[in-house]
Amino acid sequence: MVATMLSSVDSAWGLDDYLSAGTPAHDQANPAGPSQRVEYCSTIGDCRPETYLADVGRTRADYGKTKLELETYHLIFSHSHQELDPDDPYQVWLAHEFAKEASAKAFPGRQIKITTQADNGRWEESAQTGERVWVKGKIHSHCQIANVAEEAVTLEWTDKNGNAKTVHYPAGRAVSSDMKNLARIRYQVTDPLVMERFGFDNEAYMEACRGFGNDGNGNFGSLGAGDRKALARAAEGKTNAYDELRMRLRIARAQATDWGDYEARLAADGVHTLRRGGNGDGVSYKWIDADSGVASRPARAGGRSGVGDEFKYASVVEQCERNAAAIERGETLVVPERVLVVPTNSTAADRPKPVYLTADGKPPWEDDQALEAYAAQVRSTGGTYEGLAAQATVSAEPVEGVTLDENLHGQITATVDTPSGPLVMDVDETVAKRRKELDERFQDVRKELNAWKIELDDRERRIEDEVDEAVAARASAWKATERPRLDRDARAEGFAAGEAAGRAQAEKTITNAEEKAQGIITAAKTEARETKRAADAAAAQQEAELLSAMTEAIVQSKASEAVASGRADDPAAAAQSEREKYEKHPLKDLDQGKRLLGHVSSRFAHAGDQLQERAEAVAEQEAGVAEQLREASGLTPEQAAQRVLDEYSVKARDALESYWVPQVEYGEKGAVRAVTGSDGKQAYTTAWDQLQTDVAHGPGQGADVTVGQLRRDGRKAMRRADEAASLNRTSTKSQEKGFGQ
Repeated sequence: MVATMLSSVDSAWGLDDYLSAGTPAHDQANPAGPSQRVEYCSTIGDCRPETYLADVGRTRADYGKTKLELETYHLIFSHSHQELDPDDPYQVWLAHEFAKEASAKAFPGRQIKITTQADNGRWEESAQTGERVWVKGKIHSHCQIANVAEEAVTLEWTDKNGNAKTVHYPAGRAVSSDMKNLARIRYQVTDPLVMERFGFDNEAYMEACRGFGNDGNGNFGSLGAGDRKALARAAEGKTNAYDELRMRLRIARAQATDWGDYEARLAADGVHTLRRGGNGDGVSYKWIDADSGVASRPARAGGRSGVGDEFKYASVVEQCERNAAAIERGETLVVPERVLVVPTNSTAADRPKPVYLTADGKPPWEDDQALEAYAAQVRSTGGTYEGLAAQATVSAEPVEGVTLDENLHGQITATVDTPSGPLVMDVDETVAKRRKELDERFQDVRKELNAWKIELDDRERRIEDEVDEAVAARASAWKATERPRLDRDARAEGFAAGEAAGRAQAEKTITNAEEKAQGIITAAKTEARETKRAADAAAAQQEAELLSAMTEAIVQSKASEAVASGRADDPAAAAQSEREKYEKHPLKDLDQGKRLLGHVSSRFAHAGDQLQERAEAVAEQEAGVAEQLREASGLTPEQAAQRVLDEYSVKARDALESYWVPQVEYGEKGAVRAVTGSDGKQAYTTAWDQLQTDVAHGPGQGADVTVGQLRRDGRKAMRRADEAASLNRTSTKSQEKGFGQ
C-alpha cells in the first residue's frame, strides 16, 4: 500500500538539512552496515536541489509574500515491503518517479523537492517467534512543497459528496485548505496513480493490511499467545500506540539541537507536533502508522495519560541545548535503538500482498512485453534522461541538451532539456567519480606537458649560453696571444722585405689568422647544433609517450561512455574495441587528444571566470555592509541599543550615554530591585551604564524592564529594516518576469 502523510513545516531549513545526503542514515544499527541516506533527489519548477530554499525565497519575494510564516509543506509517500523491494534499485526508482508525478498533481504550479530514501530499517520483535529481527527500511519519498505558488494553475477535483469543483489559483497564492485536504490527495491523486502505475487497488490493499490477523472478534490468529494478549488489550483501549510514539520521540530528542530540528526529525518519522496551552509548554503529538496507514489520536506530553513530561516543550529545549553543547565539544551523541516494546507482525510471512489487476496477475514492471516496449522506446529516443546526463559527464565533448554544473564541494548537477521543460538531477556518484578521475588525469597530462616545455626551453638556453661562452673564450684567447705574436712576426718580415711588402705580408698573415678563428667558431656552432638535435629527439620521444597516454585516456573515456549509454556491457571489451579503432587512425587519435586538451583548458578558463565573478559578488556585498554601517549615525535609541550589543557603531554608544532610563540593580540570585535616591524616588542613569550592568549579570537573570526592553524593541526594528531592505532589492528573476515595470 502507498501511505500518504501531509504536515506543515515550522522550520523549512531544518527539514531541508535533515533530508540532505550530508546527514547520517537512520539505520546505523543495521548489521550489514548503514544504507545510503538519499537514493534519488529531484526538483519540480524553477529550482535546483542544492539551492531549493533560496529559490523558494526568491519566489516569495517576487510576489511580496515574505511575511508568511509558513514556507513549505511536507508530503510523504511510503511503500510497504510487499509492493516494492528496497534492495532493487529499479523499484526504488519507480517509487521516486511515482512521488514526482503524485506531488506535481497534488500541488501543481509550485516548487517541489523530492527525496527518495530507504534507510529507516529497525529492530523489531517478531510476533511469531518473539525474537528480535532486523527489518529493512521501507521505500519512502519526502516532498518539500513551497507554500507560495510559482505559476497560475486551475485545480479540479470531486468532493466527498460527489460534486465536481474547480478553483483557479493565481501565481503567488498560498496553499489553500482545499489544496492541502488530505482526503483529496489520498483518494483522487494517490489511489488513481497507484492503479495507473502499479496496477492494484490501493484502498482495498490498505483495508486488508488494517485487518491483518484480526478475525473480527478480537482474536489475532496469526500471532502467538503473548502477542494476542498485547494486541487484544490494544484493541480494547487498555493500551495504545504510545510505546511506538515514545520510541520515535526518544530518538528525535536524543539527536536534535533545537526545537526546529526536533520537529523536522519527527516530521520525517511520520510524527506531527502541535504546541498547546497558555504558557506554550504543552505539546501534543500525532503520528501515522506506515504499516496500516491509520492516524493515531493526538497524545499529550504531560498529564496522567500523557507520553511523559520529558517530551514537553521546555524539557525538549533543555535537552537540545545539552546536545548542541556536546557536539560543540566534539562528543558523540548517544542515540537509543529503534526497538519496540509492543510486539509487531510486520515481519509475518502471511501479511497481505497487493492484488495486481493485470492480465497475468504480475506487477506491471515484471511484464516482459512491457519491459521490451520500454527498452525500445528508450533506444528510439536516444536513451534515458539519466543516461544522457551520465554520457555528458564522462564524455570529452558536450552533449546536446545537457548542461553540467559543479558546486564548490565537487558535486555535479545535470540539467536535461525535456519536452515538458528542464529536468534537474544529481549525477550518479560513480559517474561523477569517473569524471573527476578523467579531469585529474588530463590536468596531470597538462602539468607534465608544461613541465616538459619548461625543461626543454631551459636546456636550449643553457646550450646556447655554453656555446656563446666557448666561442667568446676561444676568440678572447686568440686575441690575447696569437694575434700579437703574428703581428710582431709580420712586422719583422715586412721590415726585412721592405716596408710596402712587409705591410702586405702582415695583412695576409692577419687574414689567415682570422679565417682560422672563424673555423673554430663554425666548428663550435656545428657541435651546438648537433647537441640541440639530440635534445629535440629526446623531446619528441617524451611527446610521443605523452600522446600515447592521452590516447589511452581517450579510449577509456569512450569505453565508459559506451557502457553508460548502454551500447556495451563489458568495460574491458569496450576499451579493446575503441583501442583497435584508434590504432587504425592514429591521426584521429592525435586530433582527438588535442581537442580533449583544449576542452579541459576551456573548462579551466570557465572555472577562472566563475571565481572572478564570485570575488566581485563578495566585494559588492562588503560594500553593502559598509553602507549599512554609515547609516547607523541616525539610529533611534532602540536601534542603537542593539548595535552597541553587537559593537557595530560608536555613535550608537554615544546615543545611549545621553539616553536616561530608570536604574535597576540585581541581587545575588538575579532578582531585580529598583534603585531609589536620598529623596526616596526612583533613581535614573544612562542607558549605557544600565546596559553594562545587565550584560554583566548575563541574559535571563531577572525581569529586565529597562534596557532589556530597548534591546527587544531594537531587534524588532532591525527585523523590520531588514525586511524592507529585502523587498527593495529586486532580483534578476523578478526583472525577467516583468515585475515592477
